[in-house]
Amino acid sequence: MTPSLRCNRLEQRRVICAGAESLRDAISAHHSLGLVNPLLPYNWPEDFPEHCPPEHTPHANGTYYRIVKNDPPEPSDFVSLYHLNRDRAEIEIRRGKRTLCETMGLSVYKERIHATECAQQYPKLGDMIAHLFLTPPSEKAIQTGRGSDSHNTWWKARGFDPLGSTQVIQIV
Repeated sequence: MTPSLRCNRLEQRRVICAGAESLRDAISAHHSLGLVNPLLPYNWPEDFPEHCPPEHTPHANGTYYRIVKNDPPEPSDFVSLYHLNRDRAEIEIRRGKRTLCETMGLSVYKERIHATECAQQYPKLGDMIAHLFLTPPSEKAIQTGRGSDSHNTWWKARGFDPLGSTQVIQIV
């Protein structure tokens, strides 16, 4: 953390940083204040099935893009298919399109263009693209897109609040 970056802990999950030149600086401040501890084990939501996310799933680390409906993004922009529409999730599971674990993950993209194309193709998902900077131990993500599609399924650890590292960067 640079000397000019001053942060105040307003509440347990929220930090305001004066002098942060970028979203990445603010996230680094979260780490140095101890709000994110890379040594803690993952703590997944209680309703995740056993072995979800799969053990071989790599840590999500870096920039991702998510389709959202609100600017600034709200908690409702980070709800899984399973929790948003259980009936639809169960249909996709029965058809073999997704596993229960996959329906509990969130869709993110490594490439902004892929998020934009998906938002244009499926306007009900939202009409904005948010930039999301993820670091361990708040999540795990694995590429689930086909071919060159950069779609990833991201599992958000219990207690991780993505709002502090998310910003809308494009309206589709």
